[in-house]
Formats: sequence, C-alpha cells, structure tokens
Amino acid sequence: MYFIESELDKCTVSKGDLLVCEGGDFGRAAIWDFNFNMRIQNHIHKLRPFGILFIKFFYYLFYFYKNSGLIGGRGIGIQGLSSNALHSLLFPLPPLPEQERIVTKFEELLPHIDEYNNKSSELNGLNDSFPEQLKKSILQEAVQGKLVPQDPSDEPASVLLERIREEKARLVKEGKIKKDKNESVIFRRDNSYYEKSNGVERCIDEEIPFEIPDSWEWVRSKNIVNIVSARRVHQSDWKFQGVPFYRAREIGKLSDNNYVDNELFISEELYAEYSKSGVPQEGDLMITAVGTLGKVYIVKKNERFYYKDASVICFENYGKLNPEYLKVVIQSPFFIELIKKKSAGTTVNTLTISNANEYLIPLPPLSEQKRIVQKLEKLSLVYNNL
Repeated sequence: MYFIESELDKCTVSKGDLLVCEGGDFGRAAIWDFNFNMRIQNHIHKLRPFGILFIKFFYYLFYFYKNSGLIGGRGIGIQGLSSNALHSLLFPLPPLPEQERIVTKFEELLPHIDEYNNKSSELNGLNDSFPEQLKKSILQEAVQGKLVPQDPSDEPASVLLERIREEKARLVKEGKIKKDKNESVIFRRDNSYYEKSNGVERCIDEEIPFEIPDSWEWVRSKNIVNIVSARRVHQSDWKFQGVPFYRAREIGKLSDNNYVDNELFISEELYAEYSKSGVPQEGDLMITAVGTLGKVYIVKKNERFYYKDASVICFENYGKLNPEYLKVVIQSPFFIELIKKKSAGTTVNTLTISNANEYLIPLPPLSEQKRIVQKLEKLSLVYNNL
C-alpha cells in the first residue's frame, strides 16, 4: 500500500510543528523539536506557524486551556478535539515580542507551578486518606488501653477470664462445645510473657505486639470464644424465600451498611434441622473468611439466619464479652496484620478456624470494654464526617 504525496505531507511533522491530541487525552500538546521528520496518525493535529508567530506561546496556551477546562470540559464543552473544534477555538494574540516575554516569564514560573500542583495533589491525597488513617489510629489506641483511663475499681480481666473458663467447662460437660485439647494460659513473670499448655511453659515475648495495662490480660481467641463454621448447605437447597442464607459477600455488606438486600434463603425445615447443632445467637460475631477477610457483623436479638461454611466463621460469644469491643479488636490494625500474615502464601485469602483459634486478644475488664465502645461511638461521629 502506498501513500500519495498529499497524504504524506499531511502526516509529516517537521521541527517546530505543534502537535495536539485529538482524542484520549485531548488538548495535550507538544512541540516537535528534532532535526528529522516524523509521521503521525490521524488522531494528532499538526499546527505549523506561518513564521510570524512564536510557537511556544501557543504551546503554553494549550497547556492553559487544557488545565483550566476550556478544552473538553467547562467552556466550549467539546468531548474530543476535532479539526472543526480546533479551528473554532478563540486565542488571544499579543504582539510577537510580548509573546516571547510571556513565554520567558511563564517558564520562570513553571517549576513553581509544578511544585504547587504536586503539593496540592499530596494534600488532596492526605485529605482523602486522613479519615481512614485517623480511624485506624484510634482503634489501635483502643486495643492498647490508651483510649480511656483505667479505673482501679474495675474487676480485673483475670477474674473475668476465670468466669469464662468456668462457663466453658460447663458447656463442654453439657456437650454444647468441644473440649480444647491444647487449652493454654498466658501469664507474666519476670517482665516476660509465658504461655502454659499441656503442662509445658514457653516464653512468648516475640509474639506480644505491644504492652497493655496491668488490669488487662493477653488471651488466645479460642479461650474466650468458640470458633465454628456452618454445616454444608448445597446449592440445590437454596431457596427464594424462607430463612436468610448469608455468604461472605452478604456478611461484608451487613458489616459495612448494617443492611443487605438478600437473595438467598433456606427452608424453615432445613434451618430447624441445623439449629440442633447450633446457629448464630445474639452477640455472636460473624467474620468473613474468604476474599476480603475480617469483615465483622454482630448478630442482633431474635435474628434468624444461616451462613455458608468455610466462607464465613462464627465467634460464639459464650463468655458474654462486649461484642462491640471484640469487633474493635478484629478491625484494629494489629489484628488485620495478624490475619494477613496467617493467610499469606495461600492461593485465595482464607481465614481458617485453626488460625483464628490462635490469635492473641488484648482483653480489658468488662467495664472498660463498655467505656471503650462508648468512647469510640462518639469519636466515630467525628471521623465519619471528615
């Protein structure tokens, strides 16, 4: 295939030509400043001065037009820059010496303009990320015991833990939960943390991420909640009405919005059958275990639903801890990092029951859990409205 002479001339660029994008990033301009010719495609305009114009002046005019929205946005409102649209643009035309003075001054100011634009972009980025960063910082302060003052009259977490152990033993005896074969106790001695399991003690200082107040305790999650998943519900058992059936995506939406427009259900009969081996109860925490890990939804009073095995796990709150505080822990930066580390290396991000059982939880007295939650509710009104 050959080009005729007129076509070659139309698509040939010579030194000093101004090139302007027609589509895509339309209005963007550049000067061809090389001593050899180049061919261009038909989505680039070529502007060649008559010899009495200072091409750099028009290059900077396009810079101004594009960045001020006069091309393709505000002003003439052209989506794309056709030849007709380009010919219809109005330009101010100063005398040639003034064109040169304007360019000289503009090039003096350009580094400062670019620096301002960079700083402005950085500031906008900080403003956009600040609310989320503030929230994370506050959550981290909360789980380290720095958000509210400790009250010496509070019943210490060690006493709370003893009651939870007694309740767990009762439930094991009644066959409602399984006995933990490797139950552990974490304690402090000689300014170090130790864990005793099956009669063996080991120092766990390297696992402890930060210090907590004296009235708090470090515990494994398996020692304060019963972590379970659901029985298998086959796709053939999905219905269009009945008892809501939630997957990770529905739990995620409930976590974010406290509402979900659910489309899956199971029959009342199947729910009744599965209830015999346990269904979520008020105060339990539902955790997304695939995809976006660690989304948390707290089960409400008299709420009836079932959930998909493996993609969602349930923290059965038999110890009647403050569920909102447990949610704070799971959403805190240190805990999210724990989840990431434990799920690293897998093909699909997954939160397994075996991993979830071993997470370290900073446990404050029950009264302080309540104060932390109340304080966070007030602070959330601030960072959610930033």
